Amino acid sequence: MSFDNGVYIGNSAFVLAIGAYPLAVVICSILAWWLRGRSKRKAAIVNLIPMLWIVAYGLLFILV
Repeated sequence: MSFDNGVYIGNSAFVLAIGAYPLAVVICSILAWWLRGRSKRKAAIVNLIPMLWIVAYGLLFILV
């Protein structure tokens, strides 16, 4: 549905951002697991990165 009016940079970026989210979750989870032994605070911060992605996505819908 993102490409109903043609192919534009904004539409392509939107679809790529949605598609890259699972990859970001996996990478952040692996990094957080690796950091867990050293610093639990850093591990928690790394685990919050995908949540920021969801917040930004929600704000996009609210503002547009």
